[in-house]
Amino acid sequence: MSSSIAAASASLRALPPLIVACLAATWLIWGSTYLAIKWALVSLPPFFHREGSGVVASGTQAPAALPQPAGDAVEDLGQKA
Repeated sequence: MSSSIAAASASLRALPPLIVACLAATWLIWGSTYLAIKWALVSLPPFFHREGSGVVASGTQAPAALPQPAGDAVEDLGQKA
């Protein structure tokens, strides 16, 4: 058992730091998501939880629906600054 742990830690040290950082970010994001779901299931009524997740989803997707400035407008802003 300890030899498999030693082999895993040795292979983790062989990875580039960017890969290790990406794995750590993934573990943190997924872990916090599962923790939030567990907390919501225990403490919130089901309909409130459903509506809350809808509000969060629409709030994160709404900026993509806003009109974007044309390419010339972005270049003009860069020249004035």
